[in-house]
Formats: sequence, structure tokens, C-alpha cells
Amino acid sequence: MAAYSEKELKYARPIANAILERCEFREWLLAGTKYELISKKTIPIGNLQAKLRSPGIKNPYWFNYWCGKDNNCSPRIGTGIETDVLLILDCANGRNLALHLEIKRPGETLGNGQAESYPRRAACWANSSTKQKTVWPHQDYLTILVCGRDLSADRNIRYFDKVVFHDEVKQILNDYPEP
Repeated sequence: MAAYSEKELKYARPIANAILERCEFREWLLAGTKYELISKKTIPIGNLQAKLRSPGIKNPYWFNYWCGKDNNCSPRIGTGIETDVLLILDCANGRNLALHLEIKRPGETLGNGQAESYPRRAACWANSSTKQKTVWPHQDYLTILVCGRDLSADRNIRYFDKVVFHDEVKQILNDYPEP
């Protein structure tokens, strides 16, 4: 049986790769947000961001940014909480935009306090005095939930700046999720 992270990566990897490689996907993802107008002029910083992560991590550098419960940015839930996908974009306005994505596979639900923690953690990591050392400096952030339509009735999705459903991603990315 595949580990949980491998199951989640089948959804996260195609999205992260599209953010990194396809301007039209970034435009689509930022559509309807306050960053829509700058979406055509964003460039992922990729390698710079990767340099801040341990070279020994087994997963991609953009996957699973943990915030331990003793961290300044932690919501103090359980043992800590993570951002599934974190990618930083360099914007034409001289600012960096962090995309914080939570990936929920079809049928999965949001954990206790999970949705509420995303905007708090994103704001904390955008602050140069409270960000983790493994997070590239940025001034702006956007929280995005990628999930199945079964979560559309969950009131907690309101904590995310944008909600994208798997069937919408499938219309844009042919190989989504990975087999």
C-alpha cells in the first residue's frame, strides 16, 4: 500500500509542475483573486526556494512545509500542521507571492483547525521576522484549497482565498491526477 504522501503527491505533483512550468496555468489559478492582474508576469523562483530546503528530503522541495506546534506561526493544533504545497512566485511589481496549497484527495475532509490555520500561517511566513528559515522571503500570499466537490458544503473552506475542485483541474491538466 502506498504511503499517504505518495497518494497525495499524485494530486500535488501535476499542480506544482504546472505552476512551475506553465504561465497559462498560473493565470488560470490566479483568476478571480486579487493577484489576477499580475498573473501573466509571475515567474516561479524554483531553484532559489529549493536551496533553503534540506538536500536530503525525499519529496520535492515544494512539498510538506511543516510548522511545528512550538513555532511562532503555529496554530497550536496537535503536533503541528503543514502546508502541502508552497511555491513562491516573483512578480513584476518587485514583490514575491507565496502560493500555499492544501490538497485534499476525493473523499477527504479538513482536519480540526486545518482550514483556519492556513491564512494565519501564510501571514506569519510572509513576515520576515516570523517566517521559517526554510521559507523564501515573500511579501504577499494566497491560500488555495484543491479538493473534491464533496467539500463544497464545508463551511471551513471559506478560510481559503480560493477553492479549486479536482474536476476543474482535470479540465486544464490532461494527466491529472497522476495514474
